[in-house]
Amino acid sequence: MHALMALTRANIKSYMRDRAAVFWTLAFPLVFIVLFGLIFQGGSSDLTLAWVDDDGSPESAQLRADFAAQPGVALVDLSQDAAISDMQVGNVDSVIVVPAGYGATVLANSQGTPGAPAQVEVYTDPSRPNVTAEVFQVVGSVFGVVNLAGRPPIVIPVVETVQTQ
Repeated sequence: MHALMALTRANIKSYMRDRAAVFWTLAFPLVFIVLFGLIFQGGSSDLTLAWVDDDGSPESAQLRADFAAQPGVALVDLSQDAAISDMQVGNVDSVIVVPAGYGATVLANSQGTPGAPAQVEVYTDPSRPNVTAEVFQVVGSVFGVVNLAGRPPIVIPVVETVQTQ
């Protein structure tokens, strides 16, 4: 065992004396980490979501407040046609449509009356998978809070796709 430790110490000393090996093994990767960190820093993932509220209930207003409270999310109130048009030209990243009857369905489901969950339409662009993933992360976090308590979901997203330019 003593011979193994002596051999290991000798190899480490030999390695540390070779400055080029130490540079390429330790310093060069650190330089790359710092360089790419500086290049890609501040890549803010701010989302602009078009908000279409066809219900106008207090429950849909609460849902809008929950989305607006998410960090990095900006909501723009539009009609459905205007929102989809804005999404197609790249002014908004996604469209969220709260249909009429949303509030009544949420109230019925939250009061213990079993029924179909309320459906909220989420329009995304399949050609932008990173943005789509961010949108679903935000939608999942908001709906996860709404659907708490271990019961069947109260609200579910219905995914629609829109091809943008």
